[in-house]
Amino acid sequence: MSGRKKKSRFSLFIAVAAAFFIGGFVTAWLVSKSQTPSPVPPKKTAKKSEGMLPAPLASAPRLEPQTVKRNRLAIVIDDIGLRKEPVEKLMALGIPLTFAIMPAQPHTKDLAETLHAAGYELMIHLPMEPEDYQGHNPGGDALLVSQSDEDIRDAVRRVVAEIPGAAGVNNHMGSLFTQNSRKMRVVLGEMKSAGLFFVDSLTTPKSVALPLAREMGIKSAARRVFLDNEGDTAEVEKMIRLAIKLAKGKGDIIAIGHPHPGTVEALAGMKDELAQSGVELVSVSALVR
Repeated sequence: MSGRKKKSRFSLFIAVAAAFFIGGFVTAWLVSKSQTPSPVPPKKTAKKSEGMLPAPLASAPRLEPQTVKRNRLAIVIDDIGLRKEPVEKLMALGIPLTFAIMPAQPHTKDLAETLHAAGYELMIHLPMEPEDYQGHNPGGDALLVSQSDEDIRDAVRRVVAEIPGAAGVNNHMGSLFTQNSRKMRVVLGEMKSAGLFFVDSLTTPKSVALPLAREMGIKSAARRVFLDNEGDTAEVEKMIRLAIKLAKGKGDIIAIGHPHPGTVEALAGMKDELAQSGVELVSVSALVR
């Protein structure tokens, strides 16, 4: 066989082989393509509203801090130290009263010791100058706006030493003195140093004592009800019921009375009513802030 024929056959063989190989590859590619599933578009997930969330995952409503009405009432009995008999009757009632003791009275020391030993809360009933000094004499040891700051400090220190079991102070009279910011600041400074709370008896609506005490960081409060401006038993009972009503509506109330016969009789007659009123009777220290 000549060389030209051999070369022609070899070329033909290469061409056939190449065609066969290319055809097989194309066939395989077409088959594989036909068997490959088309891409499935992702499922659209419905957006859940808050109302559709499963119950355990649902957002709980935000709870705001609640102001709890405690329905508490503190009854203060002022002017303690003059006579023993009404105090003994009040103690026999077993009511958690707070007793405000006046300094330099015939029974200041012994009643303070007796009441403190019996577990009653004591306050100093501090005499202060009233607007009508002639008509309402607070006593020779009262604090006066004309006194020097140092004299006022000395007087307060003497009283605190005289009634060592006291937890706080309230003013006896003082409708003039409690209007004087400068003098009240001196008094309250001594109370703060002694660790005493302060209750404004509010013998005048012009008193600056409570906001000043709060400004100075002294635990304090103010009287809301006077029980015995009218001294007969029926009127005192009426005012006690008013104090109960206010305690239920407002939360914490301080009422002030005195060891008058009508007040003692009213408290004795209403002991059960007070116990069943739904109002908690507490000492004054529970209400100051």
